Amino acid sequence: MSQFADAPKLHSIYSSQDGGHIAHRFPFLLELEINSGKGLPVMDIATSDPYAKVSVNELTVGRTKTCYRSINPDWGGHLLEIPLLHTKNNAVYIQLWDENTVKADELMGKVKIDIETLPLNHRVEDWDFEVLDNDKAFRGTINVSYKLSMETSIIELVPDIEER
Repeated sequence: MSQFADAPKLHSIYSSQDGGHIAHRFPFLLELEINSGKGLPVMDIATSDPYAKVSVNELTVGRTKTCYRSINPDWGGHLLEIPLLHTKNNAVYIQLWDENTVKADELMGKVKIDIETLPLNHRVEDWDFEVLDNDKAFRGTINVSYKLSMETSIIELVPDIEER
């Protein structure tokens, strides 16, 4: 069983020593909800045990719980709040993994979301992304909701932040 099986609802690398969020120190905040998957590949005998791992560029920022024995997992809107310094040349990667107990977890597929293409200050509900393997073959879909916000008070402190 994975060490993250009982991960808390909100799992973020951005927290202060006293447990409070420091997201207010970043000019952008991406609220990403991992809702569900559909038509994911069978990785075990007749089913899979999928979970989603989320990273920004190379930095892992969170993961969902594992949905056992399902190729259509429901993660119930697992929320990740991801503070960002800038949006240009940044991408969110959602990797779908099949959890295993004896052997290493197996990559089912992944999604890349270019952050600079997301609408600013607008919530998008129930958006489906195609899950692809390393050869760009279709491996199902993942449904997410998201909102990219900009903190204007920080933008005023760093005038060239929108150019970064």
